[in-house]
Amino acid sequence: SCHRDVGPTFRATGPGASPSLRSLPRTLSTDRAPLLEEPFRVEASIWFWVTFNAAIVGLLLLDLGVFARKDADGNPVPVPVRTALLKSAAYVGLAMLFFGWLRLSYGITPEERSTNSLEFLTGYLIEWSLSVDNIFVFVLLFSKFGVPAADQHRVLFWGILGALVMRGIMILVGTALMREFDW
Repeated sequence: SCHRDVGPTFRATGPGASPSLRSLPRTLSTDRAPLLEEPFRVEASIWFWVTFNAAIVGLLLLDLGVFARKDADGNPVPVPVRTALLKSAAYVGLAMLFFGWLRLSYGITPEERSTNSLEFLTGYLIEWSLSVDNIFVFVLLFSKFGVPAADQHRVLFWGILGALVMRGIMILVGTALMREFDW
């Protein structure tokens, strides 16, 4: 049978949806099979993801490009501890604002909003703890290979950019493999 999605930006489906939302067609179907058997969920539109990823790229450009001070010779100036702590607090604050937005609005039911926001918070805390682990790896590599302090910013910049690109590739390839094979 042929199904085509006709849902709005956030689409409610399944038995948990309100009667008014359940009465709306979720898909167009040539076989007119029941369409509300799958579990209740909310799906984000492509514009949500475009906006979200643009915000992340913008924050990276600000942090690694605009806020990175340089001396007269063009070499990066070391970031004072106070400035680093303030930047870290600002990023944690942004993450908590996003968590709050998820908790208040990303889902139809309170249970779904709670689940969505806690999944984000769990992922954020795991990534944060792994980033602290990476600091020790950077220190070890810089000392082992004798990377001068003046070059460490550039090495980190390209390392982080490379890691993000490789992570994106791995996610896309992994997703394609998961969809290709029957598990």
